[in-house]
Amino acid sequence: MGAGSGRFAAALGIKTGIEPSDKLGNMARSRGINVIKGVAESLPFLDQQFDYVLFGTVMCFLEDPLPALLEAKRVLKPNGTLIIGMLDKNSKLVKSYEARKENPFYRDAHFFAVNEILILLHEAHFKEKEIYQTIFARLEDIKQPEIVKPGYGEGGYVIISAQPRL
Repeated sequence: MGAGSGRFAAALGIKTGIEPSDKLGNMARSRGINVIKGVAESLPFLDQQFDYVLFGTVMCFLEDPLPALLEAKRVLKPNGTLIIGMLDKNSKLVKSYEARKENPFYRDAHFFAVNEILILLHEAHFKEKEIYQTIFARLEDIKQPEIVKPGYGEGGYVIISAQPRL
């Protein structure tokens, strides 16, 4: 959903995204993304319109993720999938971001722990399917792609897939 600059959306073949920022939305459009100005908490889409919804590093920019999760459930088809990519508040990576506040992208972010998001997913009537993690080393030490491991608690970046409970 959060198209941002479109860097990741374009690489993932995502065609449509929501973005509240005009500047980032224009960057995403230049990368071929159909950007609709809006926010995750109030999606301008019909009920049960999508097979999947992606929140790629979106959660940390929401004050209250629950309304966004409820909106994702509304626009997903009954067997659709929600994919959340998030920085885990309990990871070394996020602790370094919070300690330094040097990264302009995350300066105003509010990070969540994976357990917090899982609780919110259950409140929004989702059931998690799979959870994976990566980024185990300091970013400056990573010279090649890191491994991906199931679960969470070790890696800085976590992917959660979930489906609406029927």
